[in-house]
Amino acid sequence: MNISMADTPPPTKQDHYSYKPLETDDSIRFLVLHPGGRDDPIECSLYHNRITECQYRALSYEWGDEGDLGDVITVNNHPSPRAIQKNLEDVLREIRQEKEDVTLWIDAICINQNDATEKGHQVAMMGKVFREADGVIAWLGPAADNSEMAMDLIAGQESLQPRNNRREFSDNEVEALISIAYRSYWSRIWIMQEFFLAKDLEIRCGTKAVSFAAFRDYAEAMAKLNSQLHLAHWKRGPDSPPLLIHMVTRLAPQPSAPDSTLSSRFDGTLFEWIGRSYDCNSQAGNPRDYIYALLGLAEDCTYGDVVPDYDDRDETIRDALLKVIPICLKSMPAEYRRYSHRKSRARFLVKYARKMGFTLDSELQKDIARLMYINPEDVGLGEDIVDGEIDLQGKRVIYKRSFTAGEFTQMLRVRKMEDLLKLRDRPLSKMMFHEYLQSLPTFLDLDTLTKVDDPPAPT
Repeated sequence: MNISMADTPPPTKQDHYSYKPLETDDSIRFLVLHPGGRDDPIECSLYHNRITECQYRALSYEWGDEGDLGDVITVNNHPSPRAIQKNLEDVLREIRQEKEDVTLWIDAICINQNDATEKGHQVAMMGKVFREADGVIAWLGPAADNSEMAMDLIAGQESLQPRNNRREFSDNEVEALISIAYRSYWSRIWIMQEFFLAKDLEIRCGTKAVSFAAFRDYAEAMAKLNSQLHLAHWKRGPDSPPLLIHMVTRLAPQPSAPDSTLSSRFDGTLFEWIGRSYDCNSQAGNPRDYIYALLGLAEDCTYGDVVPDYDDRDETIRDALLKVIPICLKSMPAEYRRYSHRKSRARFLVKYARKMGFTLDSELQKDIARLMYINPEDVGLGEDIVDGEIDLQGKRVIYKRSFTAGEFTQMLRVRKMEDLLKLRDRPLSKMMFHEYLQSLPTFLDLDTLTKVDDPPAPT
């Protein structure tokens, strides 16, 4: 193994640790977490190497509030420049071993966060970092809300399977299981990349850890329309935890490929991943990350197409949006590049720009129109972008995204209404119905449709 200890200056305990530049374009820093007890000070080392030449696990976690700081840790015999986030300190204490080193990749420590150029370059490599890792640790946070009991229930997979469609949990068990699904971790846009590129995934919460297979069974139990867990999360409001229920469950191994990796079962273009993140209401602390967090997933976005830029200038946020528009146009099949389809895609990108925090003006309208080869007045800045509802033979459906009620009803007429309604009533109907409509030739860019009838009672 060709290891560079360039980050190890002569030890002078009073000096803070100082990052040294990475030697090659394909180098990253690895963190070696040294052994210790649960309450011992955290000591680690950083070294440089190429991604493919090390065995390591990558950490998926939530940074937390900027002011919620933990301890200063020791890096290469020096105190870290600043205290690490409390949530990161918690997970390091949980995964630290008593007698052995643990090799990790953690963005907050392995990337020099004060160097915008390095940060952009390393963020562009994050897809490869998570894809090449031996495994990914998904840290949901410290124990709270009876999470220890919930994780034990999840680990004992059989306890979550309905018996004759009637698996009864105590009120405490239900609340604990539901609380896991509503942790703020699930709202992070970055977890899409961190989950779906993993070769192997371990979910940790507090002192407990479960496999992805066990966690997938838990998500599927939440998604079953006649299950106690599904009805319990319905009572919290119309917005279910969409990533957990609708996307994690889709990673179940297919009979034809039981040994396939997570990422091989869930691909898509950049525009499709943008749509999925919008459907899931994923959130980012930095508006640029609404784009950058999806680059490693997109099958039509090669390294260098969009170079992450974390310069403080507002122009870099605008540039991030405008650079993806040609990619979103290029990914459209030739037969679907008609004017109406380009207009629809442009309108959705306007909505996504608003989610990124843009104040939409005529200049941005013109830029989007120019890149999508449509008239500026057809982009729309909001008044012609409809969120509303439509009645399907007495079943009220909420619809979102950039299409009018007239366009929607016209699109529905291309298939028998009975077939659509039959599809809507199947388990996971929200996602299945969405995908079925996306496959129709007359319209591509549909958002998730949410049935708002009362949920069915258990049988």
